[in-house]
Amino acid sequence: MPRPEGHQISTNLNAGEFHLARNAPKAVLFASTNVILFDLDKNTILETIPRSEVYVFPGQEWGMQSRILSWDGNILVDSIYMNGQGICAFDLKARKILWKKEGCRMNYVVAGGDKGQFLFIANLHSIERWDLASGKCQAVLANNLPMIRWTIISQDGKVFAAGCGARDYAATNSATVWRADEDKPAAQLDDISSTFGALSPDGRILALRAGGGMELRDWQKGSGEKIPIRFPYGLFEVRGVSSWSPGGKYAALSLSGSMSLLGIYETATWKPLAILPPDQSEFAQNGDLLQFRGGEIYRLPADQFEKAGR
Repeated sequence: MPRPEGHQISTNLNAGEFHLARNAPKAVLFASTNVILFDLDKNTILETIPRSEVYVFPGQEWGMQSRILSWDGNILVDSIYMNGQGICAFDLKARKILWKKEGCRMNYVVAGGDKGQFLFIANLHSIERWDLASGKCQAVLANNLPMIRWTIISQDGKVFAAGCGARDYAATNSATVWRADEDKPAAQLDDISSTFGALSPDGRILALRAGGGMELRDWQKGSGEKIPIRFPYGLFEVRGVSSWSPGGKYAALSLSGSMSLLGIYETATWKPLAILPPDQSEFAQNGDLLQFRGGEIYRLPADQFEKAGR
C-alpha cells in the first residue's frame, strides 16, 4: 500500500496542540508560551497571542481541557474540567474574552448548527445546547444519562450524537442522535457496543466499531451494515474515524495492531488507498489532508488519493 509523504508547510512553530477551522483556511496552535494563528493558504503565521491573554482561570494551563475552534476560526472555546473548572470563549480577532462561566465541569465540547452557531456541551451525565457567541444555554437536551463516552457532530453541523456506557465498561452500549436545532432526540440506539462513534459528513450514517472493523448504522432507518475493513499487514483493528474528507469520499481511520498507523480509505468500496503516520490528521476544505507532526503542520494534497485510487 502506498505511503505518501506530506510536505511540511510550517517551520519553527514547536507547537503542542493543533485545531483546524472547518469553514476557513485557518489553524490555531498552542506553543509553549503563545497561541499561534496560522494561514493555511499562505502557509504563514497570521498572529501570535501570549497564552496569558487566553487563560482566564487559576491553574487553567495545567488543567485537563477540551478545546474547540469556531467554524470561521475566530473564537476559541476552552473547557477546563480538572484542576480549576470552568468554560470560556476567547475572540481571537479582537483578542478579548467573550464570556466565561466558572465552576462548571464540561468534559465534551463541540460546535454545530448549519452555521456553526451552537455549542454542544456535556459533563458526565447531561448535555446542553448553548449559543456559541454569548454562552447562553438554549436547551437541556438530556439529563441523568449513563456515563457519556463521546460526543460528535456531522460535518454539515446539522446532526449531533452522544454515546453512553456504564461506569465500569469502556465501550458504549447506547447512542442518542439529535438534529442540531431540535431539543428532543431524533433517534435512540440501544443495541451497540462501540468505543467510538463518528457521523458521516451529512449526518445520516453513524460509524461504530464492530469487532475489529466498523458498522455503518443508518439511524433514521435503524438499519446497519458491517464493513469488512481490509488491513495492511500487522494491523487488525479500527480504533476510530479520525476525519472525513469534504463530501465524504475519503475517510482517515486510526488503525492498530503491531503498531499504530493512519489508513486512508475510499468510502464507496472501503478500499484502502494509503498508510500514513498515526499523527493528528484533519481534512481541509479543499480536500487536502493536514497532519500535525512533531509540532509542525504537514500537507498531503488531495490528488495523491485520486492517484492511489486508480
